[in-house]
Amino acid sequence: MARKKVTLAWIANDSARKSSFKKRKRGLLKKIAELSTLCGVPAFAVVYGPGDHTPDVWSSDSKAQTVLHRFKSLPETDRNKKTMDHDGFLRQRIQKLRDQIQRQRRENREAAAASLLNEGLAGKGIQSTAVDELNELSRLIERRSAAVRERIAVLRSEEAMAKERISAVGQVMPEMDDHKWFLDEMLGIGGGQLGDILGGQSAYFQDNSWANMESAALYGDYYAMMRS
Repeated sequence: MARKKVTLAWIANDSARKSSFKKRKRGLLKKIAELSTLCGVPAFAVVYGPGDHTPDVWSSDSKAQTVLHRFKSLPETDRNKKTMDHDGFLRQRIQKLRDQIQRQRRENREAAAASLLNEGLAGKGIQSTAVDELNELSRLIERRSAAVRERIAVLRSEEAMAKERISAVGQVMPEMDDHKWFLDEMLGIGGGQLGDILGGQSAYFQDNSWANMESAALYGDYYAMMRS
């Protein structure tokens, strides 16, 4: 069963907060130990609990001092590369919340404009609508109109390509009629080898009816292949 998502907020209940701290501190120190052992990474952790006079250190004070000295010997730009203090965390969190609020406001405006558009199409008056709502409605109509124009352009392009293919088939068919002797020979009417292979199917090609456009296209492709 999936874990319930934890709400990241201060725990008001004192006993529950202390219990959560002890449990999560053990989990944190365990993860640090796993990281150092499995990956061979020098690491240490220092945790100050509420009311504690001395911190909990993993794995030992001497190893922590060694890693800390190595860290302090790095250039300042490397030390501060991925660090974040409390103020930086709060600024980042505030910016994310602002972005979420702006995104939600934009979605609300678009939903209101869509509702207003539906009301207008249904014949309801929009004379009392505010100017900012009308501006949002205008932008919505422009976006939808652009999408419709783009779709029309795609359909017209597909239609033009289909017409070109049909025209190409129509140009091949008269040329095949001029070389009927070749087709007769190949299809076995004159004792050709292909006619021996196709057998009874050659009777289909002796018929001059080309009502089936797909068959005509296949026939034309075969003829073009034989000429190449």
